[in-house]
Amino acid sequence: MPFYHYKAQDESGRVLQTIVEYKNEETLSANLAKMGLSVQTVRIIPDKISRFIEVIERFKSITNYDLIIFTRQLSTIVNSGVNLIEGLRGISKQTRNRKLKAVINDITGQIETGSTLSNALETYPSVFNEMFVNMIRVGETGGILDSVLERISEMAIHETEITSKIKAAMAYPLIVITMCLLVVTSLLVFVMPKFIALFEAAGADLPLPTKILLGASTVLSRGWPIFLILFSAAGWLFHSWLKSEKGRYCFDRIRLSIPLFGPLYSKILISRFTRLLAELSKSGVPLLSAMEVVGRTIDNKVLSQIINGAQKAVAQGQNLSDPLHLSGIFPPMVIQMITVGEKTGKLEEMLTEISGFYNLEVEYSLRNLTSWIEPVMIIIMGTIVGFIALSVLLPIFNLIKLFK
Repeated sequence: MPFYHYKAQDESGRVLQTIVEYKNEETLSANLAKMGLSVQTVRIIPDKISRFIEVIERFKSITNYDLIIFTRQLSTIVNSGVNLIEGLRGISKQTRNRKLKAVINDITGQIETGSTLSNALETYPSVFNEMFVNMIRVGETGGILDSVLERISEMAIHETEITSKIKAAMAYPLIVITMCLLVVTSLLVFVMPKFIALFEAAGADLPLPTKILLGASTVLSRGWPIFLILFSAAGWLFHSWLKSEKGRYCFDRIRLSIPLFGPLYSKILISRFTRLLAELSKSGVPLLSAMEVVGRTIDNKVLSQIINGAQKAVAQGQNLSDPLHLSGIFPPMVIQMITVGEKTGKLEEMLTEISGFYNLEVEYSLRNLTSWIEPVMIIIMGTIVGFIALSVLLPIFNLIKLFK
């Protein structure tokens, strides 16, 4: 079947565009319209590009974007009253990701043999996390599967947006650092030894900066196999340390205390924690069960242990705000809003407000961090370039004096 690139707009005004494998353009447009999407453009992909895409798709992993599309399609099917098995078969035909297609086909087969959707999804923990499965199970039990799916989709979209903003903010310094390291390494390994040999042959006096650069060049050019082994061993040890419970806890604690980055990371975690807890509560999950799920879902061992401790405290009759206050991670404003939510019976609304506030805080912090990083990177690069230029030019001046 040919591949098509479509661009469509959903009811909220968000523009979606992707490439799908479909039998013809008319059927694709009709199915997109049934999903509540306003089709803007549909164009066929040329055969040569389609074959290339087909090869790439075999090695492609399941992304958050794939899950967002799957969840929105499933929500539309459930909401329209289409039979779940037939709907999943239709989604499978539209899915271009071969790995996700295989997962959907297997889930469909499990449901045909009598399994529930949540139990079928639970067999793929690497694709559908515990929070996803629990919200689906609550939706099945309460008969609100369509609204739960829509809520999961919105959460996934928001998570993807935050991740994209963080990656975009970090891309510039990472690229600059990488290029700087490559240039400096190339100079030290390939260029500087030739200059140094020339200076020494001419009997020029080498100044201190040049001697430092010479030493670095000699060590790097002659000892690179040792450095490669050491870096590989250090990487392996670090990876093994991270896989241990104690190592991961220490690493997560360090991430929270890094200057500039630590406060930003804390805001991201607070936003994620409050949003997940609010969404689970809105879906009908009891508070204790919701905290248990969030504690296992959150990607930080320090906060995960705090949530688990808070869950035990709530189970013993304490307020949620008390153990969170003792943790020292949550700011006073967050504690105060949670306390007000518990007293007024509007905890879900307060958690949603906190999440929205910290979303904005994350955006502002990213902008400020980027504005700080750029001049710092310029200063670092200028210092390195100046030092190398000085190391090369000073012996040249000495050579000129010697020739005179």
